[in-house]
Amino acid sequence: MDKVAGIQKDLRQCVPSAIMPYLEIGYESYGSETRALTVMFASLGIDLNSAGSMEGINKIQKIIQTVQK
Repeated sequence: MDKVAGIQKDLRQCVPSAIMPYLEIGYESYGSETRALTVMFASLGIDLNSAGSMEGINKIQKIIQTVQK
């Protein structure tokens, strides 16, 4: 395996599988369709055990809606 093929093999692990078919057929412009985004994780202290009842689900839903607003 030459050096370039080795690098390509390593880089494949970093490329989303949904994009690989486009790269393999030489349609690199598909990459311009990707978007940068920011992901935030927050611990809201929600007890997911309460999701076993409709009342619990409604409570969790209300908390999530409040956070989204």
